[in-house]
Amino acid sequence: MWYVMMIPDGPPVPVEDLRAAQWVVDEVTDGALTVGSLLPTRFDHCARVLHPAQRVSSRNPDRTEWVSWAEIAKANGARIHSQVQFNAISSPGFSEQRLEGRIWD
Repeated sequence: MWYVMMIPDGPPVPVEDLRAAQWVVDEVTDGALTVGSLLPTRFDHCARVLHPAQRVSSRNPDRTEWVSWAEIAKANGARIHSQVQFNAISSPGFSEQRLEGRIWD
C-alpha cells in the first residue's frame, strides 16, 4: 500500500490504484546510481538538494551544529561544482593536521 499526502496539509491517505504514477516507473532508467535512476527522463532539468551535514559543536561537545558543503570543501581544499559528491569534499586525506581540524562528523 502506498501513501499520498492530502492537499492542503492533510494526513497521508492510503491509495490502492497506482496507475496514475506508472509513468514515473516507466521513465526511470535501470538501477544504476545516477539521477536517471531516480527521475523520469522527460524532465530537461533538475535541481540538486545537497543533504545536510553536522559536526560536534566546538563550544559544546554535547551538541551538534549544521555545516554547509561549502565549508567542508574549503576546509579540505576542495571546491563545490555541479557534479560534487559528499565523499569527495569530506575526505581530508591522510594529513594528520587535516584530521585534527576535521570540519564535519
